[in-house]
Amino acid sequence: MAANLRKYKYSGSTGARPEASGQSSAGRPVTPTRRPEDMTMDFEVLKADILSSLRTDISSVIKQELKNALAEDFDAIKSELQAMRSEITSNAAAMRSDIEQMKANIKDVEGGLSTWLDGYPSDHCN
Repeated sequence: MAANLRKYKYSGSTGARPEASGQSSAGRPVTPTRRPEDMTMDFEVLKADILSSLRTDISSVIKQELKNALAEDFDAIKSELQAMRSEITSNAAAMRSDIEQMKANIKDVEGGLSTWLDGYPSDHCN
């Protein structure tokens, strides 16, 4: 932020007072001195410019920091969701395998019961 403040470098006179002849010692025309009211207005304009620039700079820094923080959190959430998805997929595959094994066991039991009932006398069923 200090680098941004350098654009407000003061480029006024060195503080030497102009001579009364209308010419400075360097041969340049002397600019008339400013009234204190004008200087106050210049300072107010300068302050307003600096505040505006600072607000803009601070706003952009805050936005960037928020974007970075949210991006990091988003990436973490995304990786956790992907891990959960793969775990769910793995668990679902294991459950399907277990269900298929149970179906096969039930078929075996049905076949055994059917064979057992076929050899059992029918008058005992009622």
